[in-house]
Amino acid sequence: MSDKMDNYEEEALDCMEEEPTIEKITAVTSFLPYFKNKESKFYKQTDSGLRYYSKVYKFMRTLYDEGFILSIDYSPWMGKVKEYANNPSLLETADITTIQKLLTAIVRSERMFDGMLSYSIKKKLILKMLQRLEKIRLHMQANIGSC
Repeated sequence: MSDKMDNYEEEALDCMEEEPTIEKITAVTSFLPYFKNKESKFYKQTDSGLRYYSKVYKFMRTLYDEGFILSIDYSPWMGKVKEYANNPSLLETADITTIQKLLTAIVRSERMFDGMLSYSIKKKLILKMLQRLEKIRLHMQANIGSC
């Protein structure tokens, strides 16, 4: 990952963590059509390593901007990423915090281990997380003012 993204990560993690709002979830789920489109390109292998297309970098920046990347020890979640990728039905009941932890493990591990993000894209884990977030967002919207 680029130095620019590394600096951005440090600045974003300094911000207060809070429960994502409908607006923050909407900003993240706006990438759903991109990840859903079978014609979308996400990354390519070059002589110097794996390179993501600019829209993927924009997605990662949005995750930081909207508070979806947490300041946590993400290493325990690395195994969970593969568990959820191999058993996507687990996402059917995942809450926002679980999705944030999975996204944190995927995005932050990319600094150390090229390929966790591409693995998650290829296994459609990113797509399935975005679809789950969309369901959560719609549920939140339906319950506004129902207290």
